[in-house]
Amino acid sequence: MMLNERDPRGPQNPKSSGSLRSPGSRRQAQWVLGEDIPSEVLLETTLGSSEFDQLGDELNRVDQRRLRNLVWERVFGEAPDNLEIGRYVVLERLGSGGMGVVFSAYDQELDRKVAIKLLHEPKDDNPQHHSRLLREAQTLARLSHPNVVQVHDVGESGGQVFVAMEFVAGKTLREWVRQRPRSTREIVDAYIQAGRGLEAAHRAGIVHRDFKPDNVLIDEDGRVRVLDFGIARAEPGEATRGDQARPEAEAEAEPALPLTRTGALLGTPAYMAPEQHLGDAADMRSDQFAFCVSLHESLHRTRPFAGDSYAELADNVIAGQQVELEGSASSPRWLRELLARGLSADPAQRFPDMSALLRELSRDRVAGRRRWALGATSLTLVGVAALFVAELERDHETEAATMASELELEGQRADGAERELRGREDAVTIAEAALLVPESPVEALAKLRELHDDHAFAGAAWVIASDARQRGFPRSISRWPADLSLDRVSADGRRALLIDGQSRELHVFDVLTQATIATSLVVEEGPISISGDGRFVAVRASDDGSAIQLWEVDERVSTRIEVPTTGWITRLQLSPDGGRVVAFASVEDGRSGWLLERGGGARALPEGSVHAKFVPQSADLLLTDGEAVLRRFDPETGALSTIMSGAGGTIAISPDGAQVVAEVRDWDAPRVLVAALDGSDARAPASFEFADDFIYTLAWHPNSDAFAIGGSAGSVSVVSLDGERRIDLPQHRQPIARLAFSPDGSHLASASRGGSVFVTRLSDGHAEAQPGHRSMGWVVYDDEGQLRTVDGEGVLRLWDPAPRQRVRPGPGLRADYLDWSSRGLLAAASSFELTVVSADEGEVLWTTKEHSPYEGLAWSDAGDQLASLHGDGALRIWSREGALEQTVTTEAGEGGDLRWLGERVAWGEAGVGVHLLEPESGERELIPIPNATRIVALEPDPQRHRLWVGISSGAQIGSVLAFDDPSWAPSAKRALDADGLTDLATIPGRDELVYATSFGDVVLLDAETGARRRLGAHEDHVHTVKVDALGHTAYTASLDGSARVWDLDSGRWREVRADEQSFSSLARSPDGGAFVTGQGGGELVIWPDDLPRAWDDLRGWIDELSPAPL
Repeated sequence: MMLNERDPRGPQNPKSSGSLRSPGSRRQAQWVLGEDIPSEVLLETTLGSSEFDQLGDELNRVDQRRLRNLVWERVFGEAPDNLEIGRYVVLERLGSGGMGVVFSAYDQELDRKVAIKLLHEPKDDNPQHHSRLLREAQTLARLSHPNVVQVHDVGESGGQVFVAMEFVAGKTLREWVRQRPRSTREIVDAYIQAGRGLEAAHRAGIVHRDFKPDNVLIDEDGRVRVLDFGIARAEPGEATRGDQARPEAEAEAEPALPLTRTGALLGTPAYMAPEQHLGDAADMRSDQFAFCVSLHESLHRTRPFAGDSYAELADNVIAGQQVELEGSASSPRWLRELLARGLSADPAQRFPDMSALLRELSRDRVAGRRRWALGATSLTLVGVAALFVAELERDHETEAATMASELELEGQRADGAERELRGREDAVTIAEAALLVPESPVEALAKLRELHDDHAFAGAAWVIASDARQRGFPRSISRWPADLSLDRVSADGRRALLIDGQSRELHVFDVLTQATIATSLVVEEGPISISGDGRFVAVRASDDGSAIQLWEVDERVSTRIEVPTTGWITRLQLSPDGGRVVAFASVEDGRSGWLLERGGGARALPEGSVHAKFVPQSADLLLTDGEAVLRRFDPETGALSTIMSGAGGTIAISPDGAQVVAEVRDWDAPRVLVAALDGSDARAPASFEFADDFIYTLAWHPNSDAFAIGGSAGSVSVVSLDGERRIDLPQHRQPIARLAFSPDGSHLASASRGGSVFVTRLSDGHAEAQPGHRSMGWVVYDDEGQLRTVDGEGVLRLWDPAPRQRVRPGPGLRADYLDWSSRGLLAAASSFELTVVSADEGEVLWTTKEHSPYEGLAWSDAGDQLASLHGDGALRIWSREGALEQTVTTEAGEGGDLRWLGERVAWGEAGVGVHLLEPESGERELIPIPNATRIVALEPDPQRHRLWVGISSGAQIGSVLAFDDPSWAPSAKRALDADGLTDLATIPGRDELVYATSFGDVVLLDAETGARRRLGAHEDHVHTVKVDALGHTAYTASLDGSARVWDLDSGRWREVRADEQSFSSLARSPDGGAFVTGQGGGELVIWPDDLPRAWDDLRGWIDELSPAPL
């Protein structure tokens, strides 16, 4: 900018002579200019021209000239000569700051409006400082970014450096925030734009050093631009915190000014990082600190560090002592954590750079547009009103009250918007968690942790958490190093060989300790073997194809073994203890095999041998030749005995070393033979047939009296040697990769190549899935009986050995009716058999098969009597021990539902009504319902003193009737049209019933109005509906093979499923901690149902028991 300096007092005009020196002229000027005449003008009219010019630190020459011209024009009505800075014509003063004064100006050459900043000159007249200002301004001119005010020109005028920039018509960020209440979304979006500008400057090597809301502009289109980059820099020798001059803010001044002025330290103290207060050089992390102070201030209308003086402020900043915010709990947690990191006193604890900060700030905003809900409108009503009241003049209290009232309404609208956005985010979180449950219950539970504490989805969260627990999740999850890939596994499954894809170095991974052990072995190609216990690894030597390198893992010792052959080693087999190794080599006339001792010595194997296995507890080998003949070889004597012929597939030797089971190649059907290793004849297990085309794996039971078979189509069978017991487990759909028995032989873990894992209890065949695997490496039990799985991606999971469900024996056929007594007894009835079982121990207490088909069961409230209803209309009362105490006969009508009503028994009879009997006195009553084709449900309603009766009257037309207790007068009827009613339950604490239909529907029925609301549907007939004592949950069992647990508030449900067409009945435990279902084979399955429903308690359960996903 070039200042056209003529007379410093302006053009010589006769009218101006002494015009502003007298009091009258001053009054005239004030009248012409208005009451808001600038104080600088009045100052000049009081001082002489020389005194005025001495205020160089406060007014630059352009300001002096502009003010004189302003007075001249308004007093005398004449426009003075234009003020010019280079080619720019100064229009008006826009503002000033610690770095300089800003004017609007007109670019005469390019015909555009610009902003001109005239930089303050350093006070020490050091020419190097002047050159530095010019260089930094020139550097800034090379920075171009949409979120940075563009610098058009840099130059000098009158000895001062000027910067010509694009003119932005808009507001500062501070003004924009104060203009009206802003949501968190709006504020964060603006700061992300500002952060992009800082990020671009940092990439260009420019540090701002004075970022604050006043140095950010927002235009009318919402575009954000940062200005004043990189000019203020503390040069060596300038004031530091312990030096001669703190910022001018430390001086006594009005409270609003001290901490926001730029002084000797070149920065604004309220936004300066600790290192700047300490006099250290500012860097890009200092800008990050100022950015977070500004964002904090814009969000909360207060700065994070307090202080009425510079000293107090600096001490708080350096100590990291932040103010406590009222109502901060309503602010988004992720945003509070982000600000806390950016405001760390230690620069190393902040984000590595602005890019990292912005990624974190943007990530939650972009992800489903949900994170905005966490922070939307963090101002509270009182805080907003108090802010504006504090900023108003004391004599404008009425206006402040009006403003507060308006803000109260705005705050209410904002709070409502915040709640709505939070609710939307929580709804999305619930939906995502529900989708994750089937494949990864761990990730589903982790998703639930993202819910807000005050969310409205407690019921749905409970359903999802219960479903996740039912499906199963591991106690812990870990992973081996990502750069290693699985090669093979030791026979006991406790150690794995891993290969570094880059260096080809072998590593040994210990499953139990999760330690990864590096070896000195490098494998380009060729055979590798690991001993059965995983303590030794053998590879072909890299420098000699006929030598072996043996690595002792625990001792980290390498041994070289020479093989007496000229051939190339093609296969290696280590003994279980690693003391011996079998090596097969290719030679000109075929293949030769050698048995090598680790300590030295070699023996040739019989000619024609192609495979070898070491016999446990023996020095012998099992050898297979090219004709699929399995033979036993004694290395000491050279004796060779034939065990079986046709053994061309999978072979497994029993743990005691006495027997071998081998796949026999048969293209018609897979077969296995079992043979004793003492030379007895091989035999096939009795009645052995296998569904799959090929046998993929074999495993022996620890007791050596049974073995398991895994097939190519995913079938698994456990076969005893005597053929008397067999368990078929057709859960898998892909080839079986691994089988493992638990140490006590009670369970079998099976894993498919596709990643499915099941644990089967061999006593009853009950199987539970272990979900979450995307592919399969292997399964293994540790010494404590805990199952460990490792998938192909290197993820290790430790599973709780306790079963998630308990299986109890039931009647021999399908259990059509079930009830659970207050004394912990389960009663189950099929068509002609009644069985009573202890729920805890599973002991069958008594059973009977002496009566006609059962139509219902019910325990008394005290649990000491059991009532059973039969197809001939007879009612029988049993003692807890199984004694028949009473039999009541009715007309030869079809029986209906059965319930205890206190001391009385109620049961239905088709075409007659509902009978009531007090067993002790024999007193009977009848509620007549003659038009009922069938009575399908009796449900007491203690809340309304009613008995609800569900009936069908032909063509599957259902109705619900209500009778008042004790008069039994009819009080309500709710027609259900052709819904095919099958069962009914009252809902405690609610004016609703829930019923089920033969079409699978589950429906809520308003008890007063009869309005119906469908919750959902099974795929087939629903046999049973139950409701918990608190009225939160319904339970249904269907003939489609599933039982469901419904949250009555949200309509969400979780499902337990058995074999198709197997669930027919369901009962809840009296304490509400479990429910039992009847299985198709007659057995009973108890499902846990004891998770807390309150969100705080449920969240505690998730945090305590669920591992964090990788």
